[in-house]
Amino acid sequence: MPKLTCEEVIKVLIEDGDLDGEDQPVAVYARAIYARLPDMPDLDAEVYQAIKENPEHFSMATWHSLNRDLIPMMSPLDRKTSFEREPTACGTTHCIAGWACVLSGAYGKTGEADTALLARILYLKNTGSVPDFFGTDAEALEELRARAEKKDEVQS
Repeated sequence: MPKLTCEEVIKVLIEDGDLDGEDQPVAVYARAIYARLPDMPDLDAEVYQAIKENPEHFSMATWHSLNRDLIPMMSPLDRKTSFEREPTACGTTHCIAGWACVLSGAYGKTGEADTALLARILYLKNTGSVPDFFGTDAEALEELRARAEKKDEVQS
């Protein structure tokens, strides 16, 4: 069972400034994506476990692989959109948003053009909130661990 309905997700995206209004094309896109995303009630724990088991494939510096030699030359905005700017990346290193998309099985199957939006919708649908996609590796891991533990405590 989803944590948030599609319309609740759209409302959060509008409130957060990701959408200007419900009639915007991105809202139509978000509704279409929402319908195709799986229910993943343990999303935080699944992402955390994947990263712990594959630390060499985790980097908050990119959505899906980045030539690390370029990082010092990139602006913060470029770092945030590195996957779009590095289309030939191998796609085996992911940030938490990228890992969530890959683990959902939806990445590449939903027609997404924006990993951050896809991941936000996935997280909102399944957990009701979104982790910080722009923290450091250590901050991201700590947040995921805490989110997964908090969910376990609530279920106990």
